[in-house]
Amino acid sequence: MNTIVPLTKTPVPPFNPLDDFEELIEASGYDYERATLSRLHFNCSGKHGDYNIMLEWNGDVDVIKCSLIIIATQNTDTVKLNEAIMKANESAWHGFFLIDGVGNSVFKNLVSIEVDNQNRSIFIIEESIDNAISEADRLCLSLALSGDKDNNDDLFSNHSETDLDKIELLFSDIKGNA
Repeated sequence: MNTIVPLTKTPVPPFNPLDDFEELIEASGYDYERATLSRLHFNCSGKHGDYNIMLEWNGDVDVIKCSLIIIATQNTDTVKLNEAIMKANESAWHGFFLIDGVGNSVFKNLVSIEVDNQNRSIFIIEESIDNAISEADRLCLSLALSGDKDNNDDLFSNHSETDLDKIELLFSDIKGNA
């Protein structure tokens, strides 16, 4: 008598969007580190500096936490940075800023990944990173424009006639060659 033996299927590993994103980063030539199965670190550049990005996957709730460390603000005065972060959080659309335990300014956001639609996960992660970089660039720009009150070369420190001339030059339309 023949015995029927059921074929055993090899178990499918649970979906982790960081696996696909790691392949994309590797193909793009970025330096990255896969710290754990649920954590991916890499560096990226924005308009106003370099950023360290950390992606963390939580498979229990299908969410990726994106943390963007703003390197350019590491030597910024703490009082000035706290004030800028408070103002930035009032208008941040895609997440929030904070200062971590070692003094880094960080932008954080959460992104829901639909496990049913795994093909879109890379696009969703990229959009989340782009939004984080845009918010961080805005913070860096606001810190640059606010200036240092102890610095006399600051564009906005006093309202003398020479400063107004500098502002006019910022918005003038330059034509021709000098």
